[in-house]
Amino acid sequence: MSIKGPNQPTTYATKILSLVKQRLGIMSNVRDAYLTARIEAVLRSLTFERGITIDEDDMNIAMLIVDLSAWHYENVSNKAMSNDLRLRLNNILTKSTGGEG
Repeated sequence: MSIKGPNQPTTYATKILSLVKQRLGIMSNVRDAYLTARIEAVLRSLTFERGITIDEDDMNIAMLIVDLSAWHYENVSNKAMSNDLRLRLNNILTKSTGGEG
C-alpha cells in the first residue's frame, strides 16, 4: 500500500470510505473529503507509527480501519476507546510485529 499526498487519497481509502459512511449512517457526499482524510490518518498511524503492515485483502484489518476512522470522527469529547476496539488493535499489532496474538 502506498500512501499518497493529502489531496490524493489511496484507492484503498476510497474503498474504505463507503464502509465508514455506512457505519456512521451517512448517505450524502458532503463529508467525503473529511472522512477520507480521517481514513488516511488512520492508515498512516497504523503503518508508520505502529508498524502494522496493511493487507488490503484482510477484512479484519479493513473493519479495524473502518471502526477506528468512525471512532475518530465521533470522538469529539476525547472519550476512551472501547475495550473491543482497543483489543482488536492490540491483536493486529501483535500479529503484525511477529507475536502469536
